[in-house]
Amino acid sequence: MPQETLQETIRQLAIKYGLTKAEVTAVIERLFARALCRWYGHDVVAILDEDGLSVNAYKKINGIINQQPIEPLLLRRFLAGKAPRILHRALEKYRTTKEAVTYKRHEHQLRWGDVIGYEPDGSLRVEIEVLPGEKIIAICPNNRLGVHERALIRPGQRRAWHLRRVEPVMLNGTPRLKVTVDRVSKSLTAGLLREKVPGIQGVQCVKRYVGRKSFVEAPVRLPKAAILAVKRELNEHIQVNIIPSRPGYAHGNI
Repeated sequence: MPQETLQETIRQLAIKYGLTKAEVTAVIERLFARALCRWYGHDVVAILDEDGLSVNAYKKINGIINQQPIEPLLLRRFLAGKAPRILHRALEKYRTTKEAVTYKRHEHQLRWGDVIGYEPDGSLRVEIEVLPGEKIIAICPNNRLGVHERALIRPGQRRAWHLRRVEPVMLNGTPRLKVTVDRVSKSLTAGLLREKVPGIQGVQCVKRYVGRKSFVEAPVRLPKAAILAVKRELNEHIQVNIIPSRPGYAHGNI
């Protein structure tokens, strides 16, 4: 394959999968190394650069490692159409893993999302934005909803969610990003209050009885409107204990 055609193919794959040319190149190198290692039965190193693809097999003979150049006959099969599925699947898997690493940084944060339907097992399907402008579908299992609201939350509602877990998975042989949310975490209570009073640091929920009461600690008295708004969203009582950061202050309740 001409070098110009190869580089253009790499560029198009990078655009299609939202990766850099360097990342696409690395995936191709690993695929060739793995395939040729199985073919020759020896360790193989593949390098794809501006000069093309060079592949070498390494075999130990009498304690000495010998290097043997390999003609990369599989290149046309991977990039010219006879076996593209392997390459595309590898790029999908790489992209999904990369997304998971990025999204995992936002685990245990608050996100607002719209309920759009149900999974076959009855779990809720929720459309959320983990990253600004990038909507994804998350799943909220029934056991991650409070018993008091399982019959109340329905498609079409916009509710607050705790981003519980992000992980790459294989779904019917295809790499996918699995995002799980819930409404039972005490992080959700704290996150909602912090959203209502962004200028106040140190607000945390220390204990939560879902559907009954959340116990919150804050360094100062919180606005009543903020507490009532969180109470309405979670449909449970909110008790805020004032725990000033400076010594010598007494505890208080509102």
